[in-house]
Amino acid sequence: MNNVITYCFWGEGFNQMEFDLGSDFVINIDNKKCVKRNQIVILINILANEGFSEIFGDCFFEETVDIQKNISKLILSHPQVKVYKNIFDGIDTRLNGVTVKSFSKFALYDLNNRSHNEEYCTTLVFIDTDDINKRILQVDALFTSFKFYDELGFVVLEKEQLLHYLEKSNISTDLLSQIEDSDISENLANRGNLSIFWGFRPWYYNIIVTQQLDFQLPLGLKVHETGFSKFSCENVEQFILPGEVMEDLKTIDNYKKCSFLNESKLGYSIKFYVAGGRSGLQEFEGLNVFVHIELLTSVENILEFDQID
Repeated sequence: MNNVITYCFWGEGFNQMEFDLGSDFVINIDNKKCVKRNQIVILINILANEGFSEIFGDCFFEETVDIQKNISKLILSHPQVKVYKNIFDGIDTRLNGVTVKSFSKFALYDLNNRSHNEEYCTTLVFIDTDDINKRILQVDALFTSFKFYDELGFVVLEKEQLLHYLEKSNISTDLLSQIEDSDISENLANRGNLSIFWGFRPWYYNIIVTQQLDFQLPLGLKVHETGFSKFSCENVEQFILPGEVMEDLKTIDNYKKCSFLNESKLGYSIKFYVAGGRSGLQEFEGLNVFVHIELLTSVENILEFDQID
Protein backbone atom coordinates (compact mmCIF):
# COMPACT_ATOMS: atom_id res chain seq x y z
CA MET A 1 0.00 0.00 0.00
CA ASN A 2 1.48 3.33 -1.04
CA ASN A 3 1.41 6.17 1.45
CA VAL A 4 0.93 8.81 -1.22
CA ILE A 5 -1.13 8.66 -4.41
CA THR A 6 -1.52 11.66 -6.66
CA TYR A 7 -4.25 12.26 -9.24
CA CYS A 8 -3.30 15.04 -11.63
CA PHE A 9 -5.55 16.48 -14.29
CA TRP A 10 -6.19 19.64 -16.23
CA GLY A 11 -9.90 20.17 -16.47
CA GLU A 12 -12.88 22.19 -15.40
CA GLY A 13 -13.95 22.70 -11.80
CA PHE A 14 -15.68 19.89 -9.91
CA ASN A 15 -18.12 19.75 -7.04
CA GLN A 16 -18.00 16.21 -5.65
CA MET A 17 -15.92 13.11 -5.19
CA GLU A 18 -17.41 9.68 -4.57
CA PHE A 19 -15.99 7.01 -2.27
CA ASP A 20 -17.16 3.42 -2.80
CA LEU A 21 -16.99 1.13 0.25
CA GLY A 22 -19.52 -1.36 -1.03
CA SER A 23 -22.16 1.21 -0.16
CA ASP A 24 -21.43 4.65 -1.58
CA PHE A 25 -20.98 7.84 0.33
CA VAL A 26 -20.39 11.20 -1.30
CA ILE A 27 -18.41 14.20 -0.13
CA ASN A 28 -19.65 17.36 -1.80
CA ILE A 29 -17.02 20.03 -2.33
CA ASP A 30 -18.56 23.47 -2.15
CA ASN A 31 -16.70 24.97 -5.09
CA LYS A 32 -18.87 27.12 -7.29
CA LYS A 33 -15.90 28.48 -9.24
CA CYS A 34 -14.81 27.13 -12.60
CA VAL A 35 -11.22 26.15 -11.90
CA LYS A 36 -9.37 24.95 -14.97
CA ARG A 37 -6.29 23.60 -13.22
CA ASN A 38 -6.88 20.95 -10.59
CA GLN A 39 -4.87 18.45 -8.60
CA ILE A 40 -5.99 15.74 -6.19
CA VAL A 41 -3.51 14.30 -3.69
CA ILE A 42 -4.41 11.26 -1.58
CA LEU A 43 -2.43 10.76 1.64
CA ILE A 44 -2.80 7.49 3.53
CA ASN A 45 -1.94 7.63 7.24
CA ILE A 46 -0.03 10.88 6.80
CA LEU A 47 -0.99 13.91 8.87
CA ALA A 48 0.27 17.15 7.34
CA ASN A 49 1.63 20.00 9.40
CA GLU A 50 0.57 23.58 8.76
CA GLY A 51 3.62 24.30 6.64
CA PHE A 52 2.66 21.57 4.20
CA SER A 53 -0.81 23.03 3.70
CA GLU A 54 0.64 26.49 3.06
CA ILE A 55 2.20 25.13 -0.13
CA PHE A 56 -1.25 24.89 -1.70
CA GLY A 57 -2.77 28.23 -0.71
CA ASP A 58 -5.94 29.12 1.19
CA CYS A 59 -8.27 26.37 2.42
CA PHE A 60 -11.81 27.03 1.16
CA PHE A 61 -13.44 23.69 2.01
CA GLU A 62 -12.94 21.06 4.70
CA GLU A 63 -15.03 18.05 5.67
CA THR A 64 -14.33 14.91 7.74
CA VAL A 65 -16.39 11.72 7.44
CA ASP A 66 -16.21 9.26 10.36
CA ILE A 67 -16.39 5.71 8.97
CA GLN A 68 -15.05 3.12 11.47
CA LYS A 69 -15.38 0.10 9.20
CA ASN A 70 -13.23 -2.89 8.25
CA ILE A 71 -12.56 -2.79 4.52
CA SER A 72 -10.36 -4.35 1.86
CA LYS A 73 -11.38 -1.97 -0.91
CA LEU A 74 -11.76 1.77 -1.17
CA ILE A 75 -12.43 3.20 -4.62
CA LEU A 76 -12.24 6.90 -5.35
CA SER A 77 -14.07 8.14 -8.41
CA HIS A 78 -14.00 11.62 -9.85
CA PRO A 79 -17.10 12.66 -11.86
CA GLN A 80 -15.27 15.14 -14.07
CA VAL A 81 -12.38 13.06 -15.35
CA LYS A 82 -13.77 9.51 -14.90
CA VAL A 83 -10.88 8.34 -12.73
CA TYR A 84 -11.37 5.22 -10.62
CA LYS A 85 -8.68 4.07 -8.23
CA ASN A 86 -8.76 1.16 -5.76
CA ILE A 87 -6.77 2.56 -2.84
CA PHE A 88 -6.25 -0.59 -0.73
CA ASP A 89 -6.46 -3.26 -3.42
CA GLY A 90 -7.50 -6.20 -1.28
CA ILE A 91 -5.47 -5.36 1.84
CA ASP A 92 -7.72 -5.79 4.87
CA THR A 93 -7.62 -2.76 7.16
CA ARG A 94 -9.69 -0.69 9.54
CA LEU A 95 -10.80 2.57 7.91
CA ASN A 96 -11.38 5.20 10.57
CA GLY A 97 -12.28 8.19 8.46
CA VAL A 98 -11.63 10.43 5.49
CA THR A 99 -10.87 14.17 5.57
CA VAL A 100 -11.08 16.30 2.44
CA LYS A 101 -9.47 19.74 2.26
CA SER A 102 -9.53 21.95 -0.83
CA PHE A 103 -7.11 24.82 -1.39
CA SER A 104 -6.99 27.59 -3.96
CA LYS A 105 -4.11 29.68 -5.20
CA PHE A 106 -3.66 32.20 -7.99
CA ALA A 107 -1.03 32.01 -10.69
CA LEU A 108 0.53 35.40 -11.35
CA TYR A 109 1.34 36.02 -15.00
CA ASP A 110 3.20 38.83 -16.63
CA LEU A 111 2.17 38.19 -20.22
CA ASN A 112 0.02 40.44 -22.40
CA ASN A 113 -2.40 37.72 -23.46
CA ARG A 114 -3.00 36.08 -20.09
CA SER A 115 -4.92 36.86 -16.94
CA HIS A 116 -2.90 38.01 -13.96
CA ASN A 117 -4.88 36.02 -11.41
CA GLU A 118 -5.98 32.68 -12.79
CA GLU A 119 -7.02 30.36 -9.99
CA TYR A 120 -6.17 26.71 -9.58
CA CYS A 121 -7.25 24.18 -6.99
CA THR A 122 -5.59 21.38 -5.01
CA THR A 123 -7.68 18.89 -3.03
CA LEU A 124 -5.99 16.84 -0.31
CA VAL A 125 -7.69 13.59 0.75
CA PHE A 126 -6.42 12.30 4.12
CA ILE A 127 -7.32 8.63 4.68
CA ASP A 128 -7.06 7.53 8.32
CA THR A 129 -6.61 3.82 9.12
CA ASP A 130 -5.30 1.72 12.00
CA ASP A 131 -2.12 1.00 10.07
CA ILE A 132 0.93 1.17 12.36
CA ASN A 133 2.86 3.25 9.81
CA LYS A 134 0.89 6.42 10.49
CA ARG A 135 3.18 9.43 10.64
CA ILE A 136 3.20 13.22 10.39
CA LEU A 137 4.28 14.87 7.16
CA GLN A 138 6.70 17.54 8.38
CA VAL A 139 7.28 20.06 5.60
CA ASP A 140 8.25 23.69 6.02
CA ALA A 141 7.28 25.79 3.02
CA LEU A 142 10.15 28.21 3.52
CA PHE A 143 9.67 29.93 0.20
CA THR A 144 7.07 30.01 -2.55
CA SER A 145 6.96 32.16 -5.64
CA PHE A 146 5.07 32.65 -8.88
CA LYS A 147 7.36 35.38 -10.16
CA PHE A 148 9.57 33.46 -12.58
CA TYR A 149 8.05 32.89 -15.99
CA ASP A 150 10.64 32.68 -18.77
CA GLU A 151 13.49 30.48 -19.97
CA LEU A 152 16.04 32.37 -17.86
CA GLY A 153 14.55 30.59 -14.86
CA PHE A 154 15.97 31.58 -11.50
CA VAL A 155 19.22 31.66 -9.56
CA VAL A 156 20.16 30.84 -5.98
CA LEU A 157 22.98 33.09 -4.80
CA GLU A 158 24.89 34.33 -1.77
CA LYS A 159 24.66 38.07 -2.19
CA GLU A 160 27.54 39.46 -0.11
CA GLN A 161 29.99 36.66 -0.88
CA LEU A 162 29.20 36.76 -4.60
CA LEU A 163 29.54 40.52 -5.05
CA HIS A 164 32.72 40.59 -2.97
CA TYR A 165 34.31 37.85 -5.07
CA LEU A 166 33.38 39.52 -8.38
CA GLU A 167 34.81 42.85 -7.24
CA LYS A 168 38.00 41.28 -5.89
CA SER A 169 38.49 39.28 -9.11
CA ASN A 170 37.63 42.25 -11.35
CA ILE A 171 34.75 40.35 -12.96
CA SER A 172 31.84 42.27 -14.48
CA THR A 173 28.47 42.00 -12.73
CA ASP A 174 26.92 41.33 -16.15
CA LEU A 175 27.28 37.56 -15.96
CA LEU A 176 24.80 36.82 -18.74
CA SER A 177 27.13 38.14 -21.44
CA GLN A 178 30.03 36.07 -20.05
CA ILE A 179 28.42 32.69 -19.56
CA GLU A 180 28.76 31.36 -23.12
CA ASP A 181 32.38 32.41 -23.56
CA SER A 182 33.84 31.52 -20.16
CA ASP A 183 33.59 29.04 -17.31
CA ILE A 184 32.32 31.70 -14.88
CA SER A 185 29.05 29.89 -14.09
CA GLU A 186 30.88 26.63 -13.29
CA ASN A 187 33.42 28.52 -11.20
CA LEU A 188 30.76 30.26 -9.12
CA ALA A 189 28.76 27.04 -8.72
CA ASN A 190 31.85 25.19 -7.47
CA ARG A 191 32.52 28.00 -5.00
CA GLY A 192 28.91 27.74 -3.80
CA ASN A 193 28.24 31.44 -4.51
CA LEU A 194 25.71 31.10 -7.32
CA SER A 195 23.77 28.34 -9.07
CA ILE A 196 21.70 28.85 -12.22
CA PHE A 197 18.49 26.92 -12.89
CA TRP A 198 17.22 27.79 -16.32
CA GLY A 199 15.43 26.47 -19.35
CA PHE A 200 12.04 26.69 -17.61
CA ARG A 201 9.01 27.29 -19.78
CA PRO A 202 5.97 26.89 -17.59
CA TRP A 203 4.40 30.32 -17.12
CA TYR A 204 4.36 29.91 -13.36
CA TYR A 205 5.77 27.56 -10.78
CA ASN A 206 5.99 27.17 -7.05
CA ILE A 207 9.43 27.01 -5.43
CA ILE A 208 9.45 25.11 -2.14
CA VAL A 209 12.45 24.94 0.20
CA THR A 210 12.50 22.22 2.87
CA GLN A 211 14.91 20.47 5.16
CA GLN A 212 15.99 17.01 4.04
CA LEU A 213 13.11 14.52 3.70
CA ASP A 214 13.12 10.72 3.63
CA PHE A 215 10.25 10.53 1.16
CA GLN A 216 9.01 12.20 -2.02
CA LEU A 217 6.73 15.17 -1.65
CA PRO A 218 3.20 14.40 -2.90
CA LEU A 219 3.24 17.12 -5.52
CA GLY A 220 2.84 15.28 -8.80
CA LEU A 221 5.07 13.47 -11.27
CA LYS A 222 8.81 14.05 -10.92
CA VAL A 223 10.26 14.75 -14.35
CA HIS A 224 13.89 14.82 -15.48
CA GLU A 225 16.98 14.19 -13.40
CA THR A 226 17.64 15.61 -9.95
CA GLY A 227 20.08 18.54 -9.86
CA PHE A 228 22.62 19.10 -7.09
CA SER A 229 24.33 22.29 -5.90
CA LYS A 230 26.37 23.47 -2.93
CA PHE A 231 26.69 26.38 -0.52
CA SER A 232 30.02 28.01 0.30
CA CYS A 233 29.55 27.74 4.08
CA GLU A 234 26.98 27.34 6.84
CA ASN A 235 24.43 29.91 8.02
CA VAL A 236 24.39 32.16 4.96
CA GLU A 237 21.31 33.90 3.63
CA GLN A 238 20.49 32.47 0.20
CA PHE A 239 18.59 34.63 -2.29
CA ILE A 240 16.24 33.25 -4.94
CA LEU A 241 15.95 35.67 -7.86
CA PRO A 242 14.73 35.58 -11.46
CA GLY A 243 17.46 34.75 -13.98
CA GLU A 244 17.30 38.22 -15.48
CA VAL A 245 19.27 39.51 -12.49
CA MET A 246 22.37 38.01 -14.18
CA GLU A 247 22.29 40.92 -16.63
CA ASP A 248 23.52 43.10 -13.75
CA LEU A 249 23.98 41.62 -10.30
CA LYS A 250 24.18 45.13 -8.82
CA THR A 251 20.39 45.29 -9.28
CA ILE A 252 19.75 42.54 -6.68
CA ASP A 253 18.18 45.00 -4.25
CA ASN A 254 15.64 46.08 -6.87
CA TYR A 255 13.87 42.74 -6.49
CA LYS A 256 11.52 41.73 -3.71
CA LYS A 257 13.48 39.90 -1.04
CA CYS A 258 13.00 36.15 -1.41
CA SER A 259 15.52 34.27 0.71
CA PHE A 260 16.17 31.46 3.18
CA LEU A 261 18.96 30.52 5.60
CA ASN A 262 20.84 27.32 4.81
CA GLU A 263 21.71 26.85 8.52
CA SER A 264 24.09 23.86 8.90
CA LYS A 265 23.48 22.52 5.38
CA LEU A 266 26.23 22.70 2.77
CA GLY A 267 24.35 21.44 -0.26
CA TYR A 268 20.94 20.92 -1.80
CA SER A 269 19.08 18.95 -4.42
CA ILE A 270 16.53 20.36 -6.80
CA LYS A 271 13.61 18.40 -8.25
CA PHE A 272 10.97 19.41 -10.78
CA TYR A 273 7.36 18.14 -10.50
CA VAL A 274 4.40 18.63 -12.81
CA ALA A 275 0.75 17.88 -12.13
CA GLY A 276 -1.84 17.93 -14.86
CA GLY A 277 -2.13 17.42 -18.61
CA ARG A 278 0.13 18.92 -21.23
CA SER A 279 -1.23 21.41 -23.71
CA GLY A 280 0.36 19.74 -26.73
CA LEU A 281 3.01 22.43 -26.98
CA GLN A 282 6.60 21.84 -25.96
CA GLU A 283 5.90 23.65 -22.73
CA PHE A 284 4.56 22.68 -19.34
CA GLU A 285 1.85 25.28 -19.83
CA GLY A 286 -1.30 25.25 -17.76
CA LEU A 287 0.01 22.86 -15.12
CA ASN A 288 0.50 22.86 -11.40
CA VAL A 289 4.30 23.06 -11.39
CA PHE A 290 6.55 22.67 -8.35
CA VAL A 291 10.30 23.09 -7.88
CA HIS A 292 11.55 21.45 -4.67
CA ILE A 293 14.83 22.64 -3.16
CA GLU A 294 15.84 20.13 -0.48
CA LEU A 295 18.62 21.17 1.92
CA LEU A 296 21.28 18.47 2.38
CA THR A 297 24.22 18.05 4.73
CA SER A 298 26.53 17.98 1.71
CA VAL A 299 26.67 16.95 -1.96
CA GLU A 300 29.34 14.87 -3.64
CA ASN A 301 29.06 16.25 -7.16
CA ILE A 302 27.41 19.34 -8.63
CA LEU A 303 24.89 18.50 -11.35
CA GLU A 304 23.56 21.40 -13.45
CA PHE A 305 19.80 21.68 -13.61
CA ASP A 306 18.94 22.67 -17.17
CA GLN A 307 15.97 20.46 -17.88
CA ILE A 308 13.10 22.18 -19.63
CA ASP A 309 14.58 23.01 -22.98
